[in-house]
Amino acid sequence: MSRVIFGDTSGFYALAAEENERHEAATACLTSSMWLITSRFVIMETISLITKRMTPLDARLWYDRFIRSRTVSVREYDPSIYSEAERLWKRRQDKTWDLIDCYSFCLMQREGISEAMTFDSHFRQAGFKIIG
Repeated sequence: MSRVIFGDTSGFYALAAEENERHEAATACLTSSMWLITSRFVIMETISLITKRMTPLDARLWYDRFIRSRTVSVREYDPSIYSEAERLWKRRQDKTWDLIDCYSFCLMQREGISEAMTFDSHFRQAGFKIIG
């Protein structure tokens, strides 16, 4: 059985940016028995980050490789998850979580995913295990 983890922007960026100090750690955490789940919001955020920190061409190349991967499943926008995320975001004003983080947390909870490939400590604050 495959290990299912959530793929977040910081993990995807570390994979894309070979010069990033976290590139080796991100690459090492991937295994052949791993299945990545992510959201369309995370993909858009990752493309934006790669475009800004690297180049638009790098973002397109990353996206082309990513979308062809057989070990990744993208969850499309779900209005009910968004409503949950919005409530969480408004309720947890003591945290610096953004709305995409909250959407990711709610998606992970709904799908029973407890681990995230990320370097974002917000996932740990929300009770998830960080790998990367």
